[in-house]
Amino acid sequence: MDGCRKLCLFCVAGDSMDDGTVQDRDGIFFASRPQMLNLSVCVTLEAAVMITFCFDCFAEMRTRNTAFKQAVTLFLKLYPGILIGGVICYVLALLLFSFPGLDFGSLSWIAAGVTFLAVGAGSRLLRYAIGDKPLRLEVLFIVNIFIVILSIIATGY
Repeated sequence: MDGCRKLCLFCVAGDSMDDGTVQDRDGIFFASRPQMLNLSVCVTLEAAVMITFCFDCFAEMRTRNTAFKQAVTLFLKLYPGILIGGVICYVLALLLFSFPGLDFGSLSWIAAGVTFLAVGAGSRLLRYAIGDKPLRLEVLFIVNIFIVILSIIATGY
């Protein structure tokens, strides 16, 4: 197995292939309960940060604005969401298995361009579909609550 594929599999699985991951031509699936629990913790922490962002946006009318509150607000506004990196690595690994003859560099640049355009277009479309900012924050809050609930349910199998 070449180094690029091994790196992508490491990004997706979080560990080496002989440690509880199963690979086939449709993708990589977790067969190890400890890896599922670790991933569930990461998803729950990400959702907690997004829920905190929602609460912080609704708390703009605070009476005392301390330096700590301003620092937390700045961090939450600049936080990009870390789990999207794992999703992009997973999609890139699927693309590598789907198009084995293509160059890794060109496939990566194409995937990066499509991801950039899809995120930008999706953001604009969501802003157009749900024009009211408090309603968008409420949708984000409800989606993250469902993510937390589903991550708790998924680890209880």
